[in-house]
Amino acid sequence: MNKFRKLLVAAMLLASVMLVGQATESMASDLKVSDKMVDERADSELVSMFMWLNKVYVSDEDFTEEGFAQFFTNDILFVVNGQKRERGIQALTKRYNDLKSRYAYIEILFPFQEEERVGNKIYTYYINRGWEDDANPIEITTHVMGYVEIKDNKIAVLNFLFADLEPET
Repeated sequence: MNKFRKLLVAAMLLASVMLVGQATESMASDLKVSDKMVDERADSELVSMFMWLNKVYVSDEDFTEEGFAQFFTNDILFVVNGQKRERGIQALTKRYNDLKSRYAYIEILFPFQEEERVGNKIYTYYINRGWEDDANPIEITTHVMGYVEIKDNKIAVLNFLFADLEPET
């Protein structure tokens, strides 16, 4: 995929995030780490959560409600591509344990492409990479744009748009 097409996809995702974000506001009232993840400091609630998520994903442990409760409100709402998906820590824990059972490896890459805090929201653009099968690791790269809403220093809403990009040939 050429650079122009990548920029076009990113611009379309950003525009969509802004539109979905406006519509969604009413809905919401250990370790195999990338070389890029050398700095263990957390700049935001979102970065802290994803650093933790990366560590648990590659460990032998399952995700737990107690682990997610460190970072999320009890009534967390997860919106993916404009669709309400999970609500609550129990549902979010199940989602990530299901992902862990289906994909051999997933990692959120640091540093993020973009991150900006505006009031109680953190807008972000980051990249995931991973593969389903260790025996045949065909890498899947996903560009993610969106925002989280922070309430009492925890994430109350995750609102993300995902775009899987085909490997370049």
